[in-house]
Amino acid sequence: MTINFSMKRLSSLDAMRGMSILAMIPVHMLLFGLLWSGGEWGTTGGTSLELSVVSFDKPLGTGLIIFFFVSGMSLALSLARRRERQSFSAIGRHVIFRYGGYAIVGIIFELIMWFILGGGELPNLITLLPVIIAGATFSGPIIGIGLTAIVAFPFILKLSWEKLVAISIVLAPTVGLVLYYVLLPRFSSLPEVSLLNPLIIEGWSILKSLPTMLIGAAIGKLVLDGRDVKKILLLLGGVVTIGYMVIPTLLGSGMLHIVLAMWTYPHAILFTIFSSLFMFGMFRALEARGIKLTPLKTFGRSPLLVYYGHFIIFLTLFMLLGGNVSTGVLGGLIVFVIAVVWILSYIYSKWRFGPPSEW
Repeated sequence: MTINFSMKRLSSLDAMRGMSILAMIPVHMLLFGLLWSGGEWGTTGGTSLELSVVSFDKPLGTGLIIFFFVSGMSLALSLARRRERQSFSAIGRHVIFRYGGYAIVGIIFELIMWFILGGGELPNLITLLPVIIAGATFSGPIIGIGLTAIVAFPFILKLSWEKLVAISIVLAPTVGLVLYYVLLPRFSSLPEVSLLNPLIIEGWSILKSLPTMLIGAAIGKLVLDGRDVKKILLLLGGVVTIGYMVIPTLLGSGMLHIVLAMWTYPHAILFTIFSSLFMFGMFRALEARGIKLTPLKTFGRSPLLVYYGHFIIFLTLFMLLGGNVSTGVLGGLIVFVIAVVWILSYIYSKWRFGPPSEW
């Protein structure tokens, strides 16, 4: 394998992360704004296509966001560089320290956000920890990425891209079968909070997220190997992604399948992986044409700042407005929060990584 260790970051990966963040902000604000304003959400607005295995609740409910794919790629790039000069134990300590820190950061910011929601009253950490374990928190995705990365790193470090893909192909349907045939019939009798939550039940659990992260790592290894994979990613990812969006619509899904693609496991795992492949292929193609994509890379270079920043700013403004806003005001808040978070991200990125021309 020929690895370009001078390539500290992939611009296409930063752009992909930034695009995902840009889409995440209005989705979060619309959902929370509508819920807290007393509205209803989750309706399709049309006739529903009868789909097998449709549930947004645990254990099938999930949130297989593209960030798990991106984190897998980032981890593959990072481990490849460290492998040349560090032992397995040293790499393991680094991964545990870095990604275990995600959980610590998640808990700290969970306290901050519940402090805001509680009107200035500090929550009890002992009471909050079971809620965090159950995954019903703002920090669920961040903690999920951290735990999944710790489990994934030995596989990513030791195995080829072919073996990573093979594991994902076997693991994803196996998890689906366990969820549907084992846990779903017994879910009402299971403890509300147990080790099964971070392992397989909650939306960002390790076994649900691991296939996506391993696929991302496999693509990262192909890039490190110097393979030009953008065309096959565009073709393969595009056909499945567009087909998934168009065909159910023609069959009368009432757009239900778009919600399923984000929030219920059997549908989300396929859509997340193939849309990730398509998006990365697209940004690799744009990068090959010399397109800088600096606005998106600005978001992508400080994901934790953007993730927690948009929640804190939005929640503070929302509560200052009395917790009940019109659609027009909510739309204005979305634009405002995106602008403020982008400016903060730009200032941080310029301080941390130098001027944009060097990104």
